[in-house]
Amino acid sequence: MYQFCIFMSKIILIENHRLLKRVWILGCCILILSGCKEEIEIPEPLESYIFLYTSKVDAQAVNCGYTYYEEAGDRIKKHLRNSVPNLSKKELIELGNYFKNNYVVSPITEHTRSPWAIEIIERMKPFLIESGYSHTLFTLEDHSFSAFTVPGGNIFITTGLLDQINEIDELAYIIGHELGHNENNHTTELARLYKYVENKSNEGGILNYATTSITQLGSKICGKPDELECDLASMYLLHKAGYDPEIAMGGVELLKMYSEPKPEEDWRAALMAFFKSHPWSEDRDICIREYIQEAKFSAVCEHIYSNKKGFIATKQSPLELREFPIKRAKSIYKIPKGAKVQIVCDCIEQEYRINEEWLYVLYKTKDKKYYGWVDKKFIKPD
Repeated sequence: MYQFCIFMSKIILIENHRLLKRVWILGCCILILSGCKEEIEIPEPLESYIFLYTSKVDAQAVNCGYTYYEEAGDRIKKHLRNSVPNLSKKELIELGNYFKNNYVVSPITEHTRSPWAIEIIERMKPFLIESGYSHTLFTLEDHSFSAFTVPGGNIFITTGLLDQINEIDELAYIIGHELGHNENNHTTELARLYKYVENKSNEGGILNYATTSITQLGSKICGKPDELECDLASMYLLHKAGYDPEIAMGGVELLKMYSEPKPEEDWRAALMAFFKSHPWSEDRDICIREYIQEAKFSAVCEHIYSNKKGFIATKQSPLELREFPIKRAKSIYKIPKGAKVQIVCDCIEQEYRINEEWLYVLYKTKDKKYYGWVDKKFIKPD
């Protein structure tokens, strides 16, 4: 553009049109001066949901009312880890194939929704942390509403479940949940339990039989937090894969429809829960909805780009720039003391009064921009 201005100016000067010359030079000056202004930087587009966890979830930190089971389950898992050495991925895959060949009695078939499930798995794979598994889908000719996974990561889903699916997002919740079991090593714990029972059975004796039976029962009862972990992992995976968490809640509604309803009396619900391997579907529904709502609140805060004040990192060197507004969140970058940061969102000023001790900021190096959360007490106005 500037070269064009110079070229035209030379022509006008040669022709000696005074008025035209003055207008043209004034226009070029305005154009050049406007190009000298500092370019306004708009932060990169952010997501509609910012989930606290990825596909790996810590049920201890999820307030869904199953803390006791989590603590008891951890003790059982520790006992199994001490009793059974680490299993390689090859051993897990072989054990999964053994389960398929010896315990899956329903014939393998196809369903009109099977391609949906395969597509979902492929779209979620790039966001999985545990690698080296094929996660092959097997559709079972069975009228029950069921899906499960085995060591090695393969997924089994019944025609009865697929018959009830209306939206692909609903199925994404189911598939994401099963992938969550592998991501959070639940299938590895299942393999350890199987090996533990096998070893104890070979040793024989009444005491070994009793110990094995108690461990099996305890593992089943205390596995409820594992299911909650997978529910939350599923929300992250399906969102990353391009599905809608709100529509996916239809899959949770189907679970409620095909599960035993939770008794209204607390004492009865607590007593019956002791003999269940899964949490009450009503509790899962509440937990997931709250998780989605929190993710939406975080995203709303991150989308507000007003109040871009300059601040300086102080008091701590380096200052951790975190992925989420909690101290245990992953560190994205270490900001040196005295470095300037730019506020993107101050949550205390937003409608949703969350994360009030944190600021969402932009930190720029020579060649890169970093967006993340910093503890408010470690920065001051420039």
